Amino acid sequence: MMKTKNSKSWIAILIVVVLILFASFFLVLWRMKVFDTDTTNVELAPVLALTGALFTSVVAVIGTFLKYSNDVQAEKRLAQEVVVKAIQLLGTDTGIDVPQTQRAGVLFALANLGQLELAITLLGQMLQSEQHTILDK
Repeated sequence: MMKTKNSKSWIAILIVVVLILFASFFLVLWRMKVFDTDTTNVELAPVLALTGALFTSVVAVIGTFLKYSNDVQAEKRLAQEVVVKAIQLLGTDTGIDVPQTQRAGVLFALANLGQLELAITLLGQMLQSEQHTILDK
C-alpha cells in the first residue's frame, strides 16, 4: 500500500509542477503583450498553437505515467493471486498430501514469481513434514 501513496504523491507533485509551468508560460506571454486587444489573429495563432502543443504533450506524459502506475499495480495484484492459487494447490479437501511433482511445480512457480522467501519457507515445512512421516513409520 505504501507504493500507492508514493505514486499518488508523485502525481500530485507532477500536477503542481505542470500548473506552475503553464502559469509561468502565460505570464511570459502576458508580459510580451500577446493578449493585448491590438494583437492580430496572425500574431496570436502561433502562440495558441504552441500552447495547445505544450498542453497536449503534458497530458500525454501524465497519461503515460498513470497508465504505467496502473499496470504495475495490476501486475502485482495478479502475482499475488497466482501465489494464493499456487498455495491452494498444496492441499486437498480430504487432507491427503498432493503428489511430490505438484509440490515441486508450486515451488518452481513461486520461485519464478520472485517469491523466494515463501518458496523456501514452504520447502522447509515440506521437509519437516517428510521427516516426521519417515520417523513415524
